[in-house]
Amino acid sequence: EMITVVASWDSEANVVDLRSQDEYVKGHTRYSASIPLEKLVERRYELPPSGTEIQMVASTKEDLQAGVIILQEHGYSIGQQILWTDDLQCSLASNKLLETGWEGMKLLWKASPCLGEYINQIEQMLLDNTVNSLSEAAAIDLACGSGRELVFLAWRGWGRVVGIDYLPIQLERSENLIHHYKVPEGQVELINRDMEKNSLPTSEEFREAFHLVTVARYLHRPHFPEIGSLMKPGGFLVFHTFMKGCEDTAVGRPRRPQFLLKANELAEHFNPTTGFEIIADKVDYIHDGRPCSFFVARKL
Repeated sequence: EMITVVASWDSEANVVDLRSQDEYVKGHTRYSASIPLEKLVERRYELPPSGTEIQMVASTKEDLQAGVIILQEHGYSIGQQILWTDDLQCSLASNKLLETGWEGMKLLWKASPCLGEYINQIEQMLLDNTVNSLSEAAAIDLACGSGRELVFLAWRGWGRVVGIDYLPIQLERSENLIHHYKVPEGQVELINRDMEKNSLPTSEEFREAFHLVTVARYLHRPHFPEIGSLMKPGGFLVFHTFMKGCEDTAVGRPRRPQFLLKANELAEHFNPTTGFEIIADKVDYIHDGRPCSFFVARKL
């Protein structure tokens, strides 16, 4: 569907603006993300999971058609295809939905499902008991990948966010994501470290320094005894990774036991005996049907 004028806008829609960044800055709809058409494949990790409906904004019908082809090839369904016109800009302005600069930009992806489910509860408990504001809170993401959790936490106001990974392409993606979503300089720190050849950081600036340790889709069991050393008393561990049973799904991976958690395995390591209160411990299924851990514990 091609439209040029809208009277309202759905804040829950996934709207990708395919125009250039210069055009986006001059004027865009609230609740949209800027991913220029020529970067759409390269920056696909900024989109929600395949199968999600995506709406698009572009300057020409040809760009909209090109965006449709790319997104459909990657498994997305296509919602409204919106041609940017002067009339559309006037309509958005009259409905107070027109933004300029980088105001009103939206994160289209979500944090790991476990972090997304429990972050409000974690933040409220920290504010009630530990910090005066989230600007005082510190988080570390082990195996941060493309940096989505880093930006998610930074946008929520966490004052110090640290990501560790060893793959150059992932660190480059994290750096680009931090830049694209205008995270203030110094709020997020990236560390290149092979955590499977080295222990977790133990220097003074890391010892009991974090109110949150988050792990998503990563498993290296030798780190279990070390994780607590990163956490402040009252801090939280959020562990969301693949469970045994993934090998039997349509996706079929990971298959190797070293990458698959067993039932109750995290609770055996993080429990009151080892200095942790378990907040949540369940298995749930992500969008592609694979079972994953939803584990949250608080350091006593």
